[in-house]
Amino acid sequence: MTILDYELLSNHHLLTTNDIEESRKITNLLWEEHNTYLKGDSDFFVHINRVDLNIVSLSYIHCPADLVLESTKQVEARYSFHILLDGDIDYQVASDKAEAKYESGVIHFSSEKMQMEVDSIRALFVDFDKTAVEQALSTRFGKTTPQLPKATEIDYQSSQGLFLRSLSLWCAHQLNHPNSRHPNSKKWQHLEKTLLLAFIDCLDRRERERTKQQENRYQWIKAVETWIDEHLHEPIMLQDLATVANVSERALQKAFRNFRNCTPMGAVYFRRLIKARALLQAPDQDTTVLQVAMEVGYTHPSRFASHYQKQFGEKPSQTLLKSRNKKIKVG
Repeated sequence: MTILDYELLSNHHLLTTNDIEESRKITNLLWEEHNTYLKGDSDFFVHINRVDLNIVSLSYIHCPADLVLESTKQVEARYSFHILLDGDIDYQVASDKAEAKYESGVIHFSSEKMQMEVDSIRALFVDFDKTAVEQALSTRFGKTTPQLPKATEIDYQSSQGLFLRSLSLWCAHQLNHPNSRHPNSKKWQHLEKTLLLAFIDCLDRRERERTKQQENRYQWIKAVETWIDEHLHEPIMLQDLATVANVSERALQKAFRNFRNCTPMGAVYFRRLIKARALLQAPDQDTTVLQVAMEVGYTHPSRFASHYQKQFGEKPSQTLLKSRNKKIKVG
């Protein structure tokens, strides 16, 4: 975080003050009107840098004081998310609660009154133009745009959240470069659109569900493959693999085609052959082709030899002979 920690938006200074009244006056012009209260006995201080582009505004805020902020009137929905570099923010938006931490952000788009409890933060606030967001939502969902929560957390470990965070911080860093500041440049127009689409991805629960399903599938495919390796010497059926994955046989077959470009039983045969080749290439004095075939679960030596030759371009007996000759030369 080195350069982002200390130089984020440093060329776009807006405010540095220890006067809480001055801070409230200026920030009320940027966001909804609010009251600000100090928590405890800490001294107030805030530093804000801000850049307004075409459809997005980026604000870097450093406030080492602990605060409570309460909005004082309803406004049109703000579409934004907050990246914490240090500290925590607790949100109460009507009946919805959310918490921003270093590893998670918060999307806020509400016309309800909001309260924030801030614990000594350095944060990047990214605000999107309401019309641009709603047009993007309409394009994504059509007439069936779902009701969105007033505040929701973003997991930066998810692919969508990680991309949104990374792109936002990269954009902010680029704004330190003199040639990158002009809001009408094609470069920034492209980046803004990419940032907006990444934001919409985080709102699209269908996209998150698809990603979650893919991640789950990958995890249980790995579990199935581990189980196969541990049971190569036993008879294995498709039903056994579906039981290990705790899914239907059809779902298992679809997942293996998508992730491994083969059937589940094809994966069994492949892993048996890989194991057999490893045994034949590191033989003991008593190793035989029949012994290896049985050890990896083949009950028909001729079928093993046929599958092996098709996979590796040589007979298993040839692999064994080469390995023994190589061992003799080394010895």
